[in-house]
Amino acid sequence: LFTPQAIAYRVKNGVDVREVSMAVVVQEMVESSVAGVMLTLNPTTGDASEIYVEATYGLGLGLVSGEVTPDSFGVDRVTLGFRTKAVGSKEKAYQLDSEADEVVLRIVSDEDRAVACVTDDEALAIARMGKSVDERLGSRQDIEWALGPGEPGARELFLLQTRPE
Repeated sequence: LFTPQAIAYRVKNGVDVREVSMAVVVQEMVESSVAGVMLTLNPTTGDASEIYVEATYGLGLGLVSGEVTPDSFGVDRVTLGFRTKAVGSKEKAYQLDSEADEVVLRIVSDEDRAVACVTDDEALAIARMGKSVDERLGSRQDIEWALGPGEPGARELFLLQTRPE
């Protein structure tokens, strides 16, 4: 409640500090094989007609900390077709070691680094989810997502968190 960002937000929006409280959210951890972030606008240009998706192997920690260069996809909001695709280097991945009950860092093989960590269908499903979320919430969003264990042989898409962009 008292970080510089939270204080600035309250001042900007006229929120009385005596009227705020904090909640603690506990959620199940997703053992993600791939995770990423998505902005329902292009972060470089601000173009709201494009949904921008970044993806990396394992948990999203390497991506959000800036330690890895992720795969990236620009998706047209209307047609849900690709505008851009780029395979990032994704040198390392943070993964949950369920036996040790800890997160470990592993080096990604050259083979895995050379290809996108999500299929085209998965990247488009992620973009569709982002479009749905921002339409439902009424504003462009910054979304964290993961692909984790689903039905046998499939990966399930999880929305981890979202906030207005």
